[in-house]
Amino acid sequence: TWTKGWSNCEFDNNIIHDGNKLISVSYSAGASNVTVSNNTIDNSAVGITIGSAGVGGTVDGVIISGNTIHRGLLWSGQADIHTNHIHTFAAHASSSITGLQIYENKYYGDCGTNVTVQAYVEANGGTIVAPKVYNNIFTFDASPSGSCANGAMYFKGGWSDALVYGNTFSLGGQTGLTIDSGSGMIIKNNIFNTSGTAIGPFSSTSSISESDYNTFLSTSDFLWGSWS
Repeated sequence: TWTKGWSNCEFDNNIIHDGNKLISVSYSAGASNVTVSNNTIDNSAVGITIGSAGVGGTVDGVIISGNTIHRGLLWSGQADIHTNHIHTFAAHASSSITGLQIYENKYYGDCGTNVTVQAYVEANGGTIVAPKVYNNIFTFDASPSGSCANGAMYFKGGWSDALVYGNTFSLGGQTGLTIDSGSGMIIKNNIFNTSGTAIGPFSSTSSISESDYNTFLSTSDFLWGSWS
């Protein structure tokens, strides 16, 4: 499904499986109020995609909530296809997402190969202002057939003032939260249960405003890398 510049779009209570991008919203200037909630998505390359269609694409008010997303191996190893459960992006000049909330979703399944991450917030060219990711459950199969690359959740590029709170990461040996660039993140009240790295910043230019009241269980590293 593709929409451009629309307002008040809802994709709710569907059962969708066995495709590349199962719910896909491509926004141009002036889009608003996009809701994707309570869907069951299985065996996809990307379960939910909301991304800029071109230069100047803007969307305000994006809610992704209550979805159950399982990744199988249908697209594992396919050339030029990276798999994610959720991918939100502002990838073009002057593109932006405001009012993004990702909450109460459940992510699980095998990593396979060519995986980027489970929930990907990418402002690699544009901006994503004050995204909120909360009360999600991130899990991976106990013996995945491949590496899960950037772990469960990945923030990249020009995001700012993100809130990450109340999430549960139960991941085996995978990374919980990966941060690349961006500024002003608050990380609170999360549970990181992984024998891998709990929080792994890629970039020394990343910054956080606060990190507190998190629980770290059986981690090799609570924090790996460097940031300010």
